[in-house]
Order: sequence, then structure tokens, then C-alpha cells
Amino acid sequence: MSTTRGNAEVIAKKGDVILQLGKDGVGEGVRNVLVASVALSLASPVFAAMFDGRFSEGQNLSPASPRTVPLPDDDPESIIMICKIAHIQTSQLPVKTTAMAVSKLALACNKYNCVDGVRSWAIIWIAALLGDPEAADFEKMLLATHLLELPGEFSRVSQRLVRGQTAIFSVTKAMDGHEFLPLLVYEHVLFCQMSYQRDIITAFASIVTGNEFCQATKLAISTFLRDLKRVGLWPINQYSVPIIKSRLEAVHYLNLCL
Repeated sequence: MSTTRGNAEVIAKKGDVILQLGKDGVGEGVRNVLVASVALSLASPVFAAMFDGRFSEGQNLSPASPRTVPLPDDDPESIIMICKIAHIQTSQLPVKTTAMAVSKLALACNKYNCVDGVRSWAIIWIAALLGDPEAADFEKMLLATHLLELPGEFSRVSQRLVRGQTAIFSVTKAMDGHEFLPLLVYEHVLFCQMSYQRDIITAFASIVTGNEFCQATKLAISTFLRDLKRVGLWPINQYSVPIIKSRLEAVHYLNLCL
């Protein structure tokens, strides 16, 4: 369990580096974290180069007098997560987190080339997000699964964005100002989502078109439409597939109760 020493959170009791994270006036302000340079060096070739003595950050490292290394441009929570994983402090990691947090973590892992150590935890977090139909900022998962080199999760996230999202896919939010993925990928997801929703509307609309139905069929259709209206599915709107399925199950339940 991490503790504090002075104004620093202790991840490594015999740490020789204090990472100075964040900026004054931004978020929680500056956070100091005591870590072991050797642990970070094993997890990340970028940290290994930083602490091998060629740069000032890696010179005269000693637990007796830890060297402060400012990392003001990195997301503090992401760096702390990476440090806890590198120091085998995984009992302190959350079982669930947000899409935004996973996205920031993926960007930090890409920067410090430490995807391998984080990937197993990312799989857990992404699985929880895939199971949450109300997850916010889910568009960011597309980039995160790419950066974390998770092809299976990338496929499932893409499917969720096409079939499981009510709101129109936001290319701008998904890209987040980065060009790690071609714009064509985002545009394809948007096109598939819009096509899928158009097909849903067409399928529902086809129920009430045409003059070839007999009187009994028309009566059955009108009853069905009444039930759809009772559960909020008619007139048809932009709904995700899970929402449509749950409301159709409600229609079935209503009919069983009659």
C-alpha cells in the first residue's frame, strides 16, 4: 500500500526519484510521487533512457536524496497508474474506470512505450465499459484500443459504436486531436452507424406500408404499433440495438399479461 513521505505519495519505499506531476492551478495541482527508477526502467525504455545516467534526471540517483523529475505535461492519474503497475502495486488499482481515463492512460503508455505491462488491466477496464450501455465518452475507446494493441477489443468497441450507441458517433471526440488512426477509420464507423440506424427505421416503417394486408393482418399490426407506442418505440427514434431489444421484450411481456 502506498503511503506518504513529506508531500510525496510513496509507491516505492526506497525510491530514488520523485516524479513531479501536473501543474499549479490545473486539476489537483502538482502531485509528487516517490518511485524507484529501476522499476520504471524495466517497464519503459523511455524511462530507462531517462534514468541511465546520460541525462541529468538519471545522475546521482539515491534513496537518501531522491531526484525530482518534473513531468508537467503528462496526465497525473495515468502516470500514477503506470507507476503502480510497474511497482507491482496492482491491489490499489480500480476494478472499473472511465472511458476518458482509459483513453488518457493509452496515450501515456504510447508516449512511454509501456503498453505491455498495462495491457492486461486495460482488457479488464474495457470489458467493464463494453458492458455499460451508459458509458460516457465511449468514442475514445476506439483510439485507446488501437494504442493498447488490443485488436479483439478494437473490434468489439467498433461494433458497440455502430450498434449500441444512441447518439451519432462524434469523429472529433474520437480523434481527440490525435492522428494515430486514419480519418477514414472514423468516417467508416460513422457511416456504418448511420446506415444501421437507417435500416432500423426502414424495418419499422415497412410494417405500416403497403395495401396488400388483409383486415386481420391490419388489426394485428395496429395492435403491435399500439404496444410499441406504450414502450416508447413508436414513432421510431434513434435508439441503440440493446434499447430496442429491451423494449421489444417489454412488448412481449405486455402481451403475455393480457
